[in-house]
Amino acid sequence: MARLLRTRGGAPGPGVDFAALEAASGVRLSWHLWPHAAGADALGAPLGLLFSPMRAIDGLQTVRREPVTCGSCGGVLNPFSQMDPHARRWRCPLCGSWSPFDGHLLTATAPPLEVSHEHATVEYEIGPPRDDTPAPLLVAFDLSVRAEERGHLLRTAQAWLDQLPAETPIGVITFAEAGHRKGTEGHRKGGMGGGVGGGAAPQGWPGGPSVGGAGAIVDSDAGSTVRSHKELEAGSARATAAAEHYDALGRAAAARGHGVDVVAASLEEVGLYEMKSLLGRTGGAALQGESFQDSHLLDSLRRLYARAPDGSVGMGFGAQFELTAGRDCEAIEHIGGGGGAAGEPEGLSVRECGGARSFAWEGGSLAPHTLSPHTCVGLTLTPAKKGGGASVMPQHQLLQLSARYSTAGGRRVRRVTTLRLPRLTQSYDAKSLLPALDQQAVAALLVRQAVAKANSGASAPEMLRWIDRLLIKTMKTLCAYSKGDPGSVALPPAAGIVPGFVFHLRRSPVLRTSGASPDRTTFFRLLASTLDTFSSLLLVQPTLRGFRVGSGGSAPLPLEPTSVTPDRLLLLDSFTQLVVCKGGALALAARSPGSPPAEEVQQLTDAVAAEAAALGAARFPAPLLIECEQGSSKARYLAQKVNPDVPLSAFLQGLYRAIVE
Repeated sequence: MARLLRTRGGAPGPGVDFAALEAASGVRLSWHLWPHAAGADALGAPLGLLFSPMRAIDGLQTVRREPVTCGSCGGVLNPFSQMDPHARRWRCPLCGSWSPFDGHLLTATAPPLEVSHEHATVEYEIGPPRDDTPAPLLVAFDLSVRAEERGHLLRTAQAWLDQLPAETPIGVITFAEAGHRKGTEGHRKGGMGGGVGGGAAPQGWPGGPSVGGAGAIVDSDAGSTVRSHKELEAGSARATAAAEHYDALGRAAAARGHGVDVVAASLEEVGLYEMKSLLGRTGGAALQGESFQDSHLLDSLRRLYARAPDGSVGMGFGAQFELTAGRDCEAIEHIGGGGGAAGEPEGLSVRECGGARSFAWEGGSLAPHTLSPHTCVGLTLTPAKKGGGASVMPQHQLLQLSARYSTAGGRRVRRVTTLRLPRLTQSYDAKSLLPALDQQAVAALLVRQAVAKANSGASAPEMLRWIDRLLIKTMKTLCAYSKGDPGSVALPPAAGIVPGFVFHLRRSPVLRTSGASPDRTTFFRLLASTLDTFSSLLLVQPTLRGFRVGSGGSAPLPLEPTSVTPDRLLLLDSFTQLVVCKGGALALAARSPGSPPAEEVQQLTDAVAAEAAALGAARFPAPLLIECEQGSSKARYLAQKVNPDVPLSAFLQGLYRAIVE
């Protein structure tokens, strides 16, 4: 059986503080090890990582020069490189090749910063800005909406544009009567996105469905209906044609480094389902509301286009990603964030050199580090079955992640993170490896894998069957149990959250399509494919806390109907919504103005609402804040999360039976 050694400091490995590693590098790993060449399947849980390339990192060093790179594989000098100052050369730990000192190393009087283990993540600022012109913005506004809604659109757009740097080049396109559909929204338009133009940040503001052009999703006749999930699963020629149109635009935009955003406001579908590839390939953001006056739309735009310390917009453009590893990393699967649509990102290339294999792809735009990381790249890794052809394998596997991009101010930046994982070279029992398992990262990767399957054409029932089979396989591998005895199943603490998380994933808006439109489902799937680990967990499994008058604090509560009581004030956080709900008795007391109970309830309500606002202050997209009373119409937002079709206990009993079969 393999023996695992606990690692010291913040290096990846068994026993490391996973959140601390993420704070220092922007990376979460599902397994802090590299498996035996033929034994990856025995791990049960997926082998992969999540990488936030613009995450704010305390103490991150910026080096204002080109990185020192290996002359063979192109890998960047790092703490695991072997330096030979006498022979004036260094050895690349990724491919094993020696390179002569050149550039900075020839003139340096001290060891370069990047060979220090405290600086396994380094950011390079390369050369002067290309020019003084900020990245341009091209916005297409839908003016075919009702006059009142048109006013909301223009006011929201003006408030957002006013915050941009004064020197930002802005191009505006308005579109209206390419088609005319009689209905509640009046005039309609041709498909947005007829061309991305030269802008670095193209953006569309549709106020209803397209009825003309290659992106049309419905006829102009008011009697025609917009496609449903059922129709899409059966096959819709119109939806397929529109999706192909937007996919072609996405490929062209990603190749030019553009990030295409969509700000949709309508009670109808606008075609977000068909645009998903355009957004995914370019790293663009999707914002959704019922009206352009919805405050969370403006809040989200202000956060997305927040200024960097130099005064320019804090986004990155023309992103290029690279993962370099030993040749026994045979393949990767891109599962959202930083370009790509259904599995394969734009321009994916694989290069082999010596003992290294490098995977590179284009990623469009990157959201600013001031946000709850919106650009988080997900990858699953496939070890080579025969160890990559090496006769003797090293004790460690190195992974080097690189993200290059240009800022809106024209600066060229490259962030490089190098990780070293202990390598297993013999057979093992996965239960002995649990100290190396980051179950939160596993859960976040499962979400992205499910979305990737949906994007490749899997129906909701097919995804549920897939996630159930994977959960059973994982728990069979990691749990202790006696065959035939469900009561003997013991969930290890290191994997204890996974079953409950999958329970919530099965009924989350990411997977569940019943009661949701295709656009709404697409919104959640796009979001789930870009969020970091913590945000992904919150999106799928909301938190619920209870407050009582005079208690002086709060208590975490299960997402069950029993948590809703008349004397409690509840705060539900589902990432996209923050719901503050007064229990029936508290609501009744609040209706007696001036009485001591009413004042206490109001003070508690104000305090919890302020706490909710603080939770959502830096989140992207900006969450919708909802205040309601038990039994009111808005309380449905809470009821949807605490009333499962099947109780968690019943789900777990079914899982235990499947494990011991």
